Amino acid sequence: VTFTGVVEGARTLMPAFDVLVHPSRWEGQPMVVQEALAERIPVVSARTSGIGELILEGETGFVVAPSAPEEMAEAVAAVLDAPALMAPLSNRLLDDLRARQGRAATLQRHRELYDALLKGRL
Repeated sequence: VTFTGVVEGARTLMPAFDVLVHPSRWEGQPMVVQEALAERIPVVSARTSGIGELILEGETGFVVAPSAPEEMAEAVAAVLDAPALMAPLSNRLLDDLRARQGRAATLQRHRELYDALLKGRL
């Protein structure tokens, strides 16, 4: 493990990753997790807001309880021991993630929310 501080262009380093570990205890849908998945890197993350929509349990990584280092270590070991979870993740998984959480899906959900607000349904 190397703690480097802020690194410009850090996303270019991701192809060297076997797994991204995101232990943050609070954060809205974190950009680094989205970037790792876009680079087809499996993720082990603490359960925070928005993480459950990104990580498919056992397919693109694992979500563990916040402040549970033993559980996180076990999940990292599970990723490293599972050939199906090895980087790079399959294109099928990435395509599925894009369909559920990509730009088009996000824009559609926003449109539906605004339409509902304008029509007084919310």
